[in-house]
Amino acid sequence: MLDLSNIFNKDMKKAIMSKEKLAEMLRVTPEALKAFEKSYQLHSMNEPISDNLFKVNAKQAASLNPKQDVHGKGKVQDLIDRIVNELLDQALIYEYDGKPGFTYGNIYSCNQTRTVKVPENSEVTLEEINELPKELRPDLTGRYVKKSLSDGTGDALLEQYQQYLNTKDPRKKRFLYDHFRQGLDMLDLDGISYAILDRCQNSIGNWFPRLVNAIFYSDFFQLPKTKIMKVPLPVLQMS
Repeated sequence: MLDLSNIFNKDMKKAIMSKEKLAEMLRVTPEALKAFEKSYQLHSMNEPISDNLFKVNAKQAASLNPKQDVHGKGKVQDLIDRIVNELLDQALIYEYDGKPGFTYGNIYSCNQTRTVKVPENSEVTLEEINELPKELRPDLTGRYVKKSLSDGTGDALLEQYQQYLNTKDPRKKRFLYDHFRQGLDMLDLDGISYAILDRCQNSIGNWFPRLVNAIFYSDFFQLPKTKIMKVPLPVLQMS
């Protein structure tokens, strides 16, 4: 049991309550608490797993997970590290230093940088992924991602949007636009749909650099230090 007031103060040693203090809080004796724990271990934790999902406790649920073979653990970790680097290589960072704009030469614009640079010929291949047991295969890499449909969705979305532009009937126009927006939210991503989302004017990645540039010579308006990351397509697809 944890004392929440000490958690908020980041004092984890104080946060862990003794059995005596816990018994006092629950208004029982330490002996009664010990007897309850023993009974719980005997009857609840070791009882047969029920067919009713709502009667399965956390320990039983964990026991149902397939056991992972630790053989080749180093190879799996190597793939994980390379996948992370691939995604970081695609993650564009826009950073503003927050300094006043009237001093010429300050970084008063959003610098676009990458966090890592992936060496050539180091991308994770499908062959490497397929060598792993199915339960260990990743759902994405920097180049590959699991999708519901094999075909791209960008062309279909653009066709829907074109129909919306060409339609004069207000009700049909609303219907087509809603379907277009719904498709952006639900369908698999490809290069086209990813670029469409990138052009959203409500995204901070679009309006913040313009705001910075608009007050370039002003010493009255101030903006805080800001860092924005553009999420790579595979990560956005999985979300």
